[in-house]
This record gives sequence, structure tokens and C-alpha cells, in this order.
Amino acid sequence: MTAIDRVRALALAACLPVCLWAAPAAASTVRRARALATTPAQPIATATLTQCVTTGAESERSLTVAAQMTLVAGSSRMQTRTYLVQRRSGETQFRMISAPGLGAWLEAEAGVKTYKDLRQVTNLAPAVYRAVVDFRWLNAHSHVVKRLQLDTSKCAQPAVSATAGPSAP
Repeated sequence: MTAIDRVRALALAACLPVCLWAAPAAASTVRRARALATTPAQPIATATLTQCVTTGAESERSLTVAAQMTLVAGSSRMQTRTYLVQRRSGETQFRMISAPGLGAWLEAEAGVKTYKDLRQVTNLAPAVYRAVVDFRWLNAHSHVVKRLQLDTSKCAQPAVSATAGPSAP
């Protein structure tokens, strides 16, 4: 064995404990990175149809919408605005309709990190409904940092049969 071979062997022997100690940590880091890459990120906003009541008279029919948003980088305030759209039988497109309590911007209180808004609309005529929720994030100077618009799933309100109703004794 030459002098160079001995130096290489000594260097390998000195490095071996460090290399063996670092290998599990490196493997753990790779596993963590893979897990983060495959874990779906939490959405910054959601709009969900949480309830669709279709039974009974029109005055008893309703739909409930939940909107939720979280602060994004650079924002200090959050706002939501909910609209109701309707598609009647024979129509091909949804159209916006007015409903009490909808259409105005609602703002989370300062310091809120997750804002949740729950809206209910009653007295629904026979048609298919969907809510459209606008989200916006504002900075400390009231400038919009981010905007997003989401639709809920559909709530179909069937026509009430003319023969339906209370039966005579």
C-alpha cells in the first residue's frame, strides 16, 4: 500500500461516522419534501352550498351558503360579497336575482385570520339556484391585494304539483 492509498483510507475512515450520521437526516429531509409536495395545499377561500331545502311550500324552501377565507400575504383585511343566480325551466343561462341580505360587501373585523360568513335565502320559487361569492383581500391602505370568485354547487327547487296539498278527509 502506497502512502497515497494510506491517506485515502484514513480520510475515508475519518469521514465514515459523519457520513453515516448525516445519511438518515438527508433521507428524512427527502421524505419530508416529498410529503409536502404531495400534500394538497389548503384553499385560501371556499364557497359551499351547505343546505338545500326543497320540500313544502315556496315560503319554506331555502338554501344556505357558507363562505370562508384566510388571510394571504400582504393583506390585513378580508371581505366577501354573495349573490344569488337563478335558472328557470326552459332557460339556458343563470341570471342574477336580488335577495334580502345579499349583494353588499361584508368585512371581517381587524385581526381575524379566518373569516366565515353564513347566508340563508328563503322563499325560493321553482328553479335551479347557485350562489356566487366574491372574495377580496385588502392591505392596510385599503388596496386590493387579491380577488377571487367562486360558485357553489346547484340547488334545484322543483315545481310544486297543482294536485299536491292537503288531502280532504
